[in-house]
Amino acid sequence: LHDKAGLSAGNLEAITRFIQKGGNFAVATGRVYGSALPYIRSIPFNIPSIYANGAYMVDPKDQSTICPHYLPEAADGYLAQIVRDFPHPIGGYCMDEDLVYVHEDHPKLDLLRNTGLFRFVYQPADQFPKKKYKNMFNVDPAYMEELKAFVDQGSYPGVQFVASEPHLLEMLPEGTSKANAIDELCRYLGLEAANVYAVGDYYNDIPMLERAANSVAVDNAPAEVQAHAGLVVPSRAEDGVARLIE
Repeated sequence: LHDKAGLSAGNLEAITRFIQKGGNFAVATGRVYGSALPYIRSIPFNIPSIYANGAYMVDPKDQSTICPHYLPEAADGYLAQIVRDFPHPIGGYCMDEDLVYVHEDHPKLDLLRNTGLFRFVYQPADQFPKKKYKNMFNVDPAYMEELKAFVDQGSYPGVQFVASEPHLLEMLPEGTSKANAIDELCRYLGLEAANVYAVGDYYNDIPMLERAANSVAVDNAPAEVQAHAGLVVPSRAEDGVARLIE
C-alpha cells in the first residue's frame, strides 16, 4: 500500500468478485489500520486483515482488534538511545490510528504530514503512549544498511527490527511478523493453511512468503523477494492480483 499507488481498478474488481463468490481476502500491511484505511476502504472485506507487520488484526465487521502484540515498556528508551547514538540524522516516532508522536523529526515524515490524515504530537519518547504496536525510524535510504547493522549490534530485549520501506525501519514486538499473523488468522477462522495464498512485494514480506503454502511475488519486487516466491505475477499497475485470482 504505497503512498502514491492505491489498488488498481482491475485488482479491485477481481478482488470484489472473488469475495462475492465466497473467497476470503485480507490485506497484510506494515501500516497501522488508520494509515491503511484510505487505500482499502473500497474493499468489501469479509475476514480480518493484518496491520503493523503482524502486530494486530482488525475485524471488518465491528473494527475490533484481534491478537494484539504490544512493545515492551523499554522500547521507548531503545528509540531514544538509537536516535541519539546513530551517527547520521534519523527521525524517531510512533503512531496510533490517527496520531503521530514524534521524538525526533525528519524530512521523510512529510510523507505522513502531507496526507492530512494525522495529527502530530511532538514530545520525548518517554512520554509516548504505553500501549503501542511499533516504533519507527526515518532515515535517508543511503544510510539504511548502516542503520540495520547498527541496531543488529545493539542489545534490545523484547523487540525486533524490520525494514518496510527504503527509508523506514520499524521496531516491533519480538516474534511479530506477517507470517505469524497468518498462522493466527488461520487458527482464529479455522482456515486450512494449505489454501492460503500470500502475495508480497518487499523485504518485510519474505517471512510471510516463506511460511505460506502458496507464495506469490509481483514482478517489480526486489529480486531477493521474488526468490522466496513460488510464483511471480505482474505488478500492481498491471493488475497482478487480478491475474492470480482469474
